[in-house]
Amino acid sequence: RLVAAVTAAGAAVLIGRPGLCWLRELLFPKGRPLSRQAKLRRRLRVAIVGAGVGGCSLAHWLRDLYGEDLQLTIISDGPIGGRCQSVELADGRSYEGGAAIISELNEYMIGFMKRLGLSERYFAGLSAPLGIFDGQRLLVREADPKSALLGLRQIAAAKTAWRFISRYGFLSLRRLKGLMRHSAAPEFPRLYGCLRKGQAFETVQKLLNCLGPECVRLASVQASEWLCEAPPAGGGLPENVVNELVTGGMRSNYGGQGCENLHTLVGLVSIAGGFASRCFPVRGGNQQIPKGLLDLACPDRLLAGATAQKVRRASSDGGIRGWEILVDIQATGEAMKGAVSPDNAGGELSNEGPFDIVVVAHPLERSRLKIEDNATEAQLACNSCGTGRFRRCVTHFLRGALRCGNFIYKDIVANRTDINEAPPLAILTAAGSVAPFYSIGLQLPVDATRSEAKGIVDAALHGETCTFKVFAGEPLSESQLDGLFEKREGSTTVLDWYAYPEYEPLQQLGSFVLDGEDGSLLYLNAIEQVASAMEMSAIAARNAANLVVKFVDKHRGENRF
Repeated sequence: RLVAAVTAAGAAVLIGRPGLCWLRELLFPKGRPLSRQAKLRRRLRVAIVGAGVGGCSLAHWLRDLYGEDLQLTIISDGPIGGRCQSVELADGRSYEGGAAIISELNEYMIGFMKRLGLSERYFAGLSAPLGIFDGQRLLVREADPKSALLGLRQIAAAKTAWRFISRYGFLSLRRLKGLMRHSAAPEFPRLYGCLRKGQAFETVQKLLNCLGPECVRLASVQASEWLCEAPPAGGGLPENVVNELVTGGMRSNYGGQGCENLHTLVGLVSIAGGFASRCFPVRGGNQQIPKGLLDLACPDRLLAGATAQKVRRASSDGGIRGWEILVDIQATGEAMKGAVSPDNAGGELSNEGPFDIVVVAHPLERSRLKIEDNATEAQLACNSCGTGRFRRCVTHFLRGALRCGNFIYKDIVANRTDINEAPPLAILTAAGSVAPFYSIGLQLPVDATRSEAKGIVDAALHGETCTFKVFAGEPLSESQLDGLFEKREGSTTVLDWYAYPEYEPLQQLGSFVLDGEDGSLLYLNAIEQVASAMEMSAIAARNAANLVVKFVDKHRGENRF
C-alpha cells in the first residue's frame, strides 16, 4: 500500500484535484467494512429502535465491529427504510415515495451502494426543464428543448443559460455553485476523516466543531441573512437568487420551509444536495440501501411492525445495570405518517432485554417512546429540533399533463411569451409563493432505463399523460389538482408524511448521549438539528458506532466484556 500511495501521490500532483480524489479512494475505499474489534468475554447486547437509514447503517457497522459477539435486536414500527420508501402505483411500477436523491458528495451513501453492488440512476444530458413559480407566474424557466430551433438541445441549453444569466448574473450563479467552497462552509471530508480514525462525539456541538470552525455559529444564523451578506462574512448572493433559486430548492427539500425559516447550516446542506453537486437516486429504489444493510447486519431479533413504548433501567446478570424496552407488538401505524402522532397502545406490552446499549434511531418529536431515567430528562429537554414539531409534507402521485395556461413564462429581456413552450416538468416555488403546493416534478420509475426515461420526458413535453409527484402542506382536493393538471387518469395516491423538522434560525444543540457519562443510551436523530438527509443519518450512525466502541473499551477491564 505504501508503494501504491507514493506512486498515486506523484500522479495526483500531475493531474490535480481529480488525482487527489482518486488517491483518497485508493487509500480509503468507500464501503469497506470496519475493522473487527478484539473478541469479547460475552456477547454485547444492543437494541436499535428504528430501521431507517440511520438505524440500518449502525446495525451493519456494529456487525462489522463485533461479529458473533454482537446480540442485535431491531424494533421498527413501519417498513424497513423509515422515511426512505418506494411506492407502487396503479401502473404496476415503483417510484420514490420518500427520500429521493443522493449527492455525489455523500461518502457513506455512495459507500453503501458499492458494498451492496447497487448503481446510480443518472442519465447525463437528460433532464426535465425546471421552472421557478411564485403562485401566479413563472419567474424563470429552463428552455423547452422541443421548441428550440431544429429541436436541438444545444440551442435550448444556450437559451436557458441566457435566461438565468440575464436574471441572476453569471458571477452570482457561479458563486452559488461554489458555495460549499466558502471558508465558513462545513468541511465534510474532515469529519469523515475523524470518524474513520475512531473519534466519537457525545454532543452535536462537538461534531460541528470538527465539521468546521464556523459551523456552530451558522446553526444560529438565519439562512437568508448569511446567504445575502457580503463575502467573506457571508455568501454574497443577491436577494433574487436567495428568494427564488435557493428557497425553491429548500421548500421542496424541507417541507415548504425557506431561507427565512432555516438556519444557515441546513441551508448549506440543502445547497450541497442540489445546486452544488450532481445528484441521483439508486437504480431500483433508494430503499434497497437500508434493506441491504439490515441483511448484512443479520439481527438476532427483528420486531417489525412493533412500537417501542418505554425504555427503562433494569438489572442484568451479575447486578450490572442495563436497559429493558417495553414493546407493543400489536400497535399499528407509522410515527412519521398520519395527521397526528399515534399514542394509543394496541395491546399487551412485551418486555425485551436486558440490553447493554439502547440506540434510539427515530425522531423523539414524533415518537410514542417514553424514557424513564433521571439522568436522561435534562438531555431530552434540549434535544428537539427547532420548534419541536415536524412539518407535514403530503405527497401526491397522479397521472396527467400540466395545464399550459397555469405556467406561462414571459421573457422579460426579450419582452415576449413563447406560447409554443411546454410547461416545465420540475416546478419549485419561490419565497412568498401563493401556490397551494411546494413543488411539482415529473417522476420516473425506480427501474427506468435511459431509453424509457427519454420517452417519458419527451411524452411529457408533448403534453401526454405521465406520472407526477406534488408536494403540499395538506392534502389537495380533486378540484385543486384538476386546476393544475389536465388529461388526468386514475386515482391519486397520497402519502401523508411528517418528514422534516420544523426549524428555527436559532437552533439549540443537543446530545447524542442521553444518559450522561454512562454512554449506553444513544440518540441518532439529534443530527437533524444540523440537517435532515440520508447522509446525515449515516453520519450519526457512524458516530454512534464509535461511541459504542468507546463504551465497550471502557468496560473491558471490569469483568463486563
